[in-house]
Parts: sequence; structure tokens; C-alpha cells
Amino acid sequence: MSSSDEIILSGTHNGQDWRLKRAHDEDPVSPREGENLWTLAFAHRRYTLGDVQVAPDDFQDHLRSVKADSDPEKDFYVLPVYMFDHSGLAFSINDFNDRFDSGQIGRAYVSVQSLIENYGGDTAETRARAQAALASELDEYQSFVNGEIYGYIYETRANPKVDFEQKEAIWNIVDDDLNTNGALDYFPAHVAEAFNAPKAPSRPRLRR
Repeated sequence: MSSSDEIILSGTHNGQDWRLKRAHDEDPVSPREGENLWTLAFAHRRYTLGDVQVAPDDFQDHLRSVKADSDPEKDFYVLPVYMFDHSGLAFSINDFNDRFDSGQIGRAYVSVQSLIENYGGDTAETRARAQAALASELDEYQSFVNGEIYGYIYETRANPKVDFEQKEAIWNIVDDDLNTNGALDYFPAHVAEAFNAPKAPSRPRLRR
């Protein structure tokens, strides 16, 4: 076990000791390499971020290059994206209102055709759903650029006299919260049962 590994769960099942470890994923896959509804068009003098690098003055021309004979005002849904840069990077469709450490880094766009194909139309409701999807994409991307991508390793041993042996592992998990990141779905059921088992209440400290 490397010094970066953390044992987060352990127990005994069918006469074998088991444990679940968490470690930082040293070679994560960017969530922007998968299928995303939105395209992130960013421009920054120090960082290379987003899906494409597009200067603000070139954005309309960029949209026209994405779809020939398109009208950027009618054929795309566009939202501003802001970045906060202080002890890590944060992204949001809402202004952070910090004139020293934040500002607009670019725009996110999705074609109206994609809205129709994914949500069945281009309405206020479908745009709200698309906006929620963008917030989720930005959260995942934020975790990636800040190194908050993890792996989980499940190990067992037959008895205390032998070393633990890796049985299963899953990597490229965004976020370290087992309540929401889905990592427990990849391991035997008793691991999730141990995680969800009621925790014994902590004993109050006695005042002396």
C-alpha cells in the first residue's frame, strides 16, 4: 500500500478479512473526452482549458465554423462561464463577483438541434434542463483539473498471517463521496452494506 492510499472501509466476510482503499488517480481521463452535451470554448493567457480555445472576439466566427450557414444568435444556446482561481480552480455559469481572482473565461454552447434531439424541443424547460447538465459537466471538469479524481481498491486476505491481495479496482471516479460517486456499485454487496450500516454514536466528552 502506498503512502497515498487510505483505508476507508474494512470488515470480515465469509471468514476472510477485507478492506476498501481510496487513492488519487494519477492518470485520470478527462471528462471532456467522453460524450458531453456542451462545448466549452475558453480563452486564458496562462491556462489551456476547455474543449476549444477561442478568443472572445472570434466566438461568433467559431460558431459559424461549427455549423455552416448557421445563425449564431438563433442556432445555438450560449451561456457564459466564469472561473475562480485561488488555491485551485472553480467554474460556474454564475459570476463569482471577485474582481481579483475571478472573471469570465469563455462560453459554453450547445446547438438548438442538440437540444431538440436530447430533450424533445427548444423551450424554457429544456433549456433549464440543459443548463443543469452544464452545471454538472463543469463540476466534473473542475474535479478533474484540481486532481480530485480517485480510485478504489478492494482487497482480501484469508487470515491475519498473510498479506492482503487485490481483488477488484475501479479508477477515474469523480469526487470522494461514496454516498454519491457510485464507486460502491463495482464491489461486492457486503462493502456497501458495511458503508450503510448505522454508525455507533460517539461518546460525549466528560468535562473535568
